[in-house]
Parts: sequence; C-alpha cells; structure tokens
Amino acid sequence: MLQTFDPLHPVYVEAESKKIGNIRVPDALLEEMWQRGQCVRVEMAQEQRIALLKEEYIHFLEDPEALCNKLDHLTGIHGKCVIQKWQSLSTGRSWDELVGELLANHYDPAYNKSTAKHYVQFGEAIILHPTNISMEGFREAAKKAMLE
Repeated sequence: MLQTFDPLHPVYVEAESKKIGNIRVPDALLEEMWQRGQCVRVEMAQEQRIALLKEEYIHFLEDPEALCNKLDHLTGIHGKCVIQKWQSLSTGRSWDELVGELLANHYDPAYNKSTAKHYVQFGEAIILHPTNISMEGFREAAKKAMLE
C-alpha cells in the first residue's frame, strides 16, 4: 500500500509507538518518521484536551469498570495508591479530574520522553493552535500553519 503513495505529496501520520493495537508499524517507516519526518505539534488548552479525550474515549465513560481494568496495568509505573485514586475517580465519574491527572502524570511525561528520544526535528515543529475541538477548528489551524 505504501508504494502507491506519491512521493511529491506529503503524508501525515500520527506519532505512534511501534505497536498500534495488534498491528506493528514497519521499522523502515518508523525510521523515516523519526529521522526525516517534519513535525507538526498541536497545542490546546487543558480544558479542550480533556473534552477531546472524553469524546474519543466515550466507551470508558460508559463503562468505568473497563477503564479501572486498564488502569490496573499502570500499577507497576505509578503504584497502587495512585491507581486506586484514579480508579475511584473513574467509578465516581469524576472525568475531568481523572483525565487531567492522567494527562499530567502519565500520558504527557511518557509522550514527551518518547518524542524527544525519537523525533529529530521535533524542536522545529510547526505548532497548531485549534480554537476548538471540532473538525473545523482543526482544519482552520492546519490552514493557518500551511500559510506560515
């Protein structure tokens, strides 16, 4: 499938780990992304990020126990006390607080460490500032970045 792409047209990919679910990203593609890929960074207010993640992971909001089971897997990283707190926030449906804590204490530190390690051009990234979390908000930010 990758052979069908036109090398004269850019391909945008999300910064992912080597595995996405059960699929493994080919090493050659990762190497290209990490070493030569131009980077685009999306920056949003914390409230917008929380709202976006609540939309994206609505299945966990509908099934807090499923989220609690996923959080169990982070016990080795964050310890039992923290995980129990997060699980309590989940079962108590304190979504904004939980998502904010997960962003600040788990996702952002892990993502920032991985990005700094792999993406050579991340320091020169184009920065997008969507005004809202709608698809139109993202389109407007992308259009502005393309003009810069």
